[in-house]
Amino acid sequence: MPAVQTTDATTLAEGEPACRRCEPSGWRLTLLHHPDAARVGETLVLPGSVRSILLSRGAPAWPGGPIGDPYVSRSPVELVVLPDGSLVGQGTAAWSVDGAPGRPGLAVPAATLERGVAVGLARRAIVWVERGAEPAVPCDALGLVGASRAMGALRAQIARLAPHVDPVLVRGETGSGKEHVARALHLEGPRARRPLVVVNLGAIPASTAASQLFGHAAGAFTGATRAHEGYFVAADGGTLFLDELGELPEGEQPLLLRALDSREIQPVGGRARVVDVRLVAATDADLEAAVDARTFRAALLHRLAVQVIHVPPLRERPVDVAVQAAAFLRERKAGVRAPCFSTMEAMLAYAWPGNSRELRAFVARLDVHGEAAALATLPGRGDRAPDDAKNGAERSDAPTGKAGGRSRRGERPPSPAEVIAALAAEGYAVDATAAALGISKTTLYAHMATAGIPRGQDLDEEAIAAALAASGGDVGRAAAALRVSARALRLRRGATGG
Repeated sequence: MPAVQTTDATTLAEGEPACRRCEPSGWRLTLLHHPDAARVGETLVLPGSVRSILLSRGAPAWPGGPIGDPYVSRSPVELVVLPDGSLVGQGTAAWSVDGAPGRPGLAVPAATLERGVAVGLARRAIVWVERGAEPAVPCDALGLVGASRAMGALRAQIARLAPHVDPVLVRGETGSGKEHVARALHLEGPRARRPLVVVNLGAIPASTAASQLFGHAAGAFTGATRAHEGYFVAADGGTLFLDELGELPEGEQPLLLRALDSREIQPVGGRARVVDVRLVAATDADLEAAVDARTFRAALLHRLAVQVIHVPPLRERPVDVAVQAAAFLRERKAGVRAPCFSTMEAMLAYAWPGNSRELRAFVARLDVHGEAAALATLPGRGDRAPDDAKNGAERSDAPTGKAGGRSRRGERPPSPAEVIAALAAEGYAVDATAAALGISKTTLYAHMATAGIPRGQDLDEEAIAAALAASGGDVGRAAAALRVSARALRLRRGATGG
């Protein structure tokens, strides 16, 4: 994944309002959604004295160039800081995405800005705005994908602990990336050239746990025809990562405690030996409750938790939802086209109980089955999900053929998910899609604007040139990437002299 681009905008873009007063901290803006998915994660740092931020084609000076989208450029948004520290959006193109998706207008209390807020621009781009101008780092620094402030704090903690040999207990919900943290601790420390041995304790039967961890001598038990060194010896000089720590059998806990206290392990049926291992363990279990229940030794918990790292859940890092999704799409070589605005709204609103693991699975479905079908697989979105996303989930499998469009829905207007599916099915031809949905072209254009799908006449030369270059000059593929019909693209090229 390419490094995030960052601009320290101490000099503001030409034409940007410059009403200022002295502030103790600055502003950090991050692109969460953009028609060009490659720009997701771009970060802009503004000085704290800035009292007004203009978001339009030419300002502020994003590192990847101007936002460059016709909808945004024609409807610039000005974010104004009020004397009480709150933030308001001036311009009808400003949308509150965080907590109230789909409602125009923006008014953010000062306290909320410490956490950050997602601001939608003309339903085409989303910018995360937060107080605090800490310098950004590459989105994939230390192998951890994310551009949030919480991810920055996590990387800083890893950098502090990596050079030491203290045991580290990594705590966090399932799928939050605890193994990635362990790998970063190993690779950033002095043992990086030595082995990193990863062990999932939940996958080891209790009857063989001692043998697999500490080894055994030949003849130590029936079937032990030869000696086995075990994971501790395999990690000698390096790092041993014990995942699912809460699954460690009670019988092996004293042996692990001894290994931590004296660096001495006791192979089954063999002689004790000394090993040099840096131990990192991880769990999503409540070990304190296990100590109270006498299924986990308090002494072992104290010895393992010399240093503790808490991995924050994805629901507390909306910035990283967008950044990780973009990274997962790139891994799948799914092109550069971002999910539509409504899909990203739903993704930012969803709680992601499975964290990054669940997000990766969602992106895979998004890539293979399309946006409406993928949204339908997100369970329990409840009140946080946008209405159009909920409607799209309920109706994602409904037919979109030309016959019976109006009778299929009755008097209900099509949801953005239905509009997206119908347009894709009809090759983004407006006449055919309107007929399939049983609505007029004027109504379809209004729905397209709401869903963030451009009309051919709205495409600018830069976007057309980029899409054609990416498709090797194939007009059909370029049109699909731009979400317009091939005919509309040809007409637009002719109008611009392309």
